[in-house]
Amino acid sequence: MELIILQADITKDLPKTDIYYENLGKNEGKRMTEEQLLEYGIQQFENTQYDAALEAFVLLYMKGYEQENILENIYACYVEGNEAQFRAAYEKSSIYKDISYEECTLDFVPYKEGEYYIYDKLVKKFLGIVSVSEIEQEEEQKRKFDDIVVEFGWDWREYKAALKWTERNNVYAICHDRNRAVSFCKIPEMETYFSKIMAFADRENYQNYFHTNTGAYLPRIFLGNKEDQLELVRIWEKEHAYRLTPQGRNTDNIVLSIGIPTHDRGNLALQKVIDLLGMCYDAEIEIMVSKNGTTLYQEEYRKLGEISDARLSYVDHNKELTAEISWIKTVELSKGRFVLLVSDEDNVIIEALDHYLAVLSQNPELVFVRAKTALQYRFIETKECKKGLEAFSEVFLHNNYLSGAIMRRKVFEQLPFEKLRETSAENPYYISYTHEWWFTLMSFEGDCRLDGECLILEGDSVREKQGEQYKECGEDDLSNGYDTEGGLHVYATYESRLKQFKGYIEFIHYIEDKGGIELARMGVALAICKTLALIKLAYFGFDYKRNEIVGVLDQYSRLCIAAVDEFPFSTAQKEELLQMMLDQIRYEQWNV
Repeated sequence: MELIILQADITKDLPKTDIYYENLGKNEGKRMTEEQLLEYGIQQFENTQYDAALEAFVLLYMKGYEQENILENIYACYVEGNEAQFRAAYEKSSIYKDISYEECTLDFVPYKEGEYYIYDKLVKKFLGIVSVSEIEQEEEQKRKFDDIVVEFGWDWREYKAALKWTERNNVYAICHDRNRAVSFCKIPEMETYFSKIMAFADRENYQNYFHTNTGAYLPRIFLGNKEDQLELVRIWEKEHAYRLTPQGRNTDNIVLSIGIPTHDRGNLALQKVIDLLGMCYDAEIEIMVSKNGTTLYQEEYRKLGEISDARLSYVDHNKELTAEISWIKTVELSKGRFVLLVSDEDNVIIEALDHYLAVLSQNPELVFVRAKTALQYRFIETKECKKGLEAFSEVFLHNNYLSGAIMRRKVFEQLPFEKLRETSAENPYYISYTHEWWFTLMSFEGDCRLDGECLILEGDSVREKQGEQYKECGEDDLSNGYDTEGGLHVYATYESRLKQFKGYIEFIHYIEDKGGIELARMGVALAICKTLALIKLAYFGFDYKRNEIVGVLDQYSRLCIAAVDEFPFSTAQKEELLQMMLDQIRYEQWNV
């Protein structure tokens, strides 16, 4: 606020005495009588050194020197000119609307910028200084999403961390001395803090609020003395337990649905759900299990369906669904603003949910997030990408692994699923990586983000074992096939990767109108690099059919040349793309 100092006769009716004072301002180490101290204060005031003058006047008052006259002059010179700003701030941000401005116990005397002396009108004493800058300098808490509840007497100076928290999250306050606590709402620089605080008269009102408003997120950070904190934790435990029941469940404000599409893996799905239900979230989170398949682990699915925790939504389609339909159903049946897709083989790192809930809540333009995983995406660093070509360059062909993909549900549901099936049903890329089409299309609808906080811990693949189990049951292999001769899943063989490359190029044509020649150039470059990276993975990572690599590289190079010729690139662009291909092939470790 702007400091307003009124000129007044500070010497009015102030007598002289012979009491001595030490250590004041520039007179440190010297001794002054009250008369000298008064003269010092007046001189500082006349020289517009208002903060030094106020120090002297407050000291005189606290030493009992003509308190009535001193206080009258302090108010006249420092407070009255700022009264309108104090009142305006209070009316905007008062945390207790039933307490009027006049009922506030504390007044504030402008001192330095953002600093005020506190005067208690009841005990008629100055209680030190409140500094707004100290609040601003308070360290950020490690927790990013959770709200805070603070129970205390009245002095907000002891809970600067709670005030700082309002910059990103909600703060709930239970103040024992309401008239003193609410007085801080007068300070204009603190208006933004108090406008985001909800205050309660006592614990009973606090608990009733959350028991009634089950869509409001329960605070999980507790500030106060040890006894108060224990009581607040007990309230949290009781209300959290209530929210796990059908009566206490509220789905209006779910930030994130953890979607688990599962097919004949009831053993894995059951354990993943049990692990997830140990988390402390309730109204913020949903666990959506979409089950298809009727062959394996049906008893475990039955047990899963009997779990009574209201955060779990379990749907048994009781038939065979394609992977594409299963994933779509998982998202469509969810209620969260965002849906995290997770394979039933993988684990969610619960401790990372605080970070991701904060990211999703605080970035309204986000439509897609690729979360870091322990293995598949272990090299991801946080990067924000604006929708359009920037997001396309980071999403296209970068999301082959499903776990850790987070989508804004409403945007996902508007994708042209039927049209994609009609036009791309024979496209090898679409068949194996339908979800990559979705994510890429979403990159043109809103901002995307790569996030370096590890969220997913991949488990061991069970596809090979699952294939064997189907054979034992006399069923066809429903695990998407396994090349037993080469030791790879069918979708990862050389032949499949080359077919997928053709599918990449078809997809680029499909979306070419969204970015023109620049999108095509980016897309072809990514296709060239991605395809050979996958071929190298099979060759070096799985020692797959090394005797065939020369022929595979020849086919790859021909496909790249043909792809480049399909687009109206400039000569320079064609040369750049083909050189990129050559650089990929000239790999010193092929050993052929």
